[in-house]
Amino acid sequence: QAAARAIIPVEEADLEYQFQTVRKNLAQALFKAVLADEMLALSQQDLAWVQTLVSAVEQRYAVGDASQVDVLRVQNERSRRAEQVRNEENEREAAYASVNRLLNRKSGKNTLLSLYNPETKQRWEETTKPITLGDEQGLMYKRWVANNRKKVEELSGGKVG
Repeated sequence: QAAARAIIPVEEADLEYQFQTVRKNLAQALFKAVLADEMLALSQQDLAWVQTLVSAVEQRYAVGDASQVDVLRVQNERSRRAEQVRNEENEREAAYASVNRLLNRKSGKNTLLSLYNPETKQRWEETTKPITLGDEQGLMYKRWVANNRKKVEELSGGKVG
């Protein structure tokens, strides 16, 4: 009986260690996912800028102010940046797959997350209900449509729908 009582604290310590390990891994996975989002956004902006440069150089070539070599250089750079965007998209997908794996993608079931802000040293818990990947993609599409509508509204002064 004394041996059984001695095992209980060891098992509790083992469970706490496992919990802390999962929590640390989830925090790292979330950080990587957010970083991947930011990297993708920067790469997409970069590609848009290079596309603008390609158009400008092609126009200069059409009027004789640029050589064919200049055009090929910027087109090559555009291809390189497009490949970088594809790589960033793959990195983002992998990062979110890690988050989903750690949460076991328990869609529809409440999941308790324990959070910590190192700047304020504050700890708190949040309950979240994960959704399926398909639902997430649907929400992301709706956000994309709403952002584009807003952008068109701003740029056209409400004259284009």
